[in-house]
Amino acid sequence: MTLSHRRERILILLRSRAITVSLIVIAGAICVALGREGARRVAVQRELDRLTKDITAAEQSTKDLNRLLATLKSATYEEGAARTRMNLQKPGENVLVVPDVNAARDVSANEANAETAGRSAPQANETNSKKWWDFIFHSSST
Repeated sequence: MTLSHRRERILILLRSRAITVSLIVIAGAICVALGREGARRVAVQRELDRLTKDITAAEQSTKDLNRLLATLKSATYEEGAARTRMNLQKPGENVLVVPDVNAARDVSANEANAETAGRSAPQANETNSKKWWDFIFHSSST
């Protein structure tokens, strides 16, 4: 067989409908597979982007919590909390308590109520300054 004869056979084979349909089906299958793979790749990339954002947000939250923890563990914060919540003071420090005008009015009203009731019962929700006020000024009059 000569070279031209082989070419003619290949051309006849390529011109046949069965081969053409087969090639079209194969090309279609390849396109569908590539399309599915592309769609899956896009979905994976979106998921990766979402997880990256979640990781970044979690890292930022961790940093914020670590800063807050460091602040809460600091001696300055602990001292301030002790002074505010427990009414503590440093050794040798003098504390001046200035009663609130409204608290003084409440004390006067409580005195009137106590006199009418015949007894003075301390309330559970009184502030420390109010308790001192009552102790200092009521004990001298009784």
